[in-house]
Amino acid sequence: SPFTIDRPKITAVLLDKAGKELATRDGYGECDSLAAHATAPVKVLVNEPPAFDELRFEVVAKKADYVPEPATDLRLEVLEKPHPTFGTSWEVTGKVFNDGKEQARFVKIDVLAFDAQNKLIGLDFTYVDGEALAAGASGRFRALPLYDSAPHHFKLEVSGRHAN
Repeated sequence: SPFTIDRPKITAVLLDKAGKELATRDGYGECDSLAAHATAPVKVLVNEPPAFDELRFEVVAKKADYVPEPATDLRLEVLEKPHPTFGTSWEVTGKVFNDGKEQARFVKIDVLAFDAQNKLIGLDFTYVDGEALAAGASGRFRALPLYDSAPHHFKLEVSGRHAN
């Protein structure tokens, strides 16, 4: 898109061999808004799907009416290497530092898990403790994502908005 869009809606369409639609499931891009030419991970839960032969995706994008100012001076530090805890659960902990001069709100940490071929196999998120992160302050986070298979590596991304 040549302009920023609101959080995009993604529809997964399950088809049989003849191309007939069997079911649909919806999800959203993991972002409040998506800047021009940017990408964002997507999560669509397809719970108890009927047997299908093909999976197609449809995107519903709408030009954003309001784009909040992002907090660009957030720095993320992982406290210990992500590790399995129990069952298929993993633990990811760390701190976020606000190196900026303004308060940051809605400080979100995206946890992206990849297999050895760099394919995204899991996506989760959490928020930093507390309602906002003052200028010069830090806050902790903890995520307990579940994965069907053990991730090879992780990528963590932090985002937030200025309080104004």
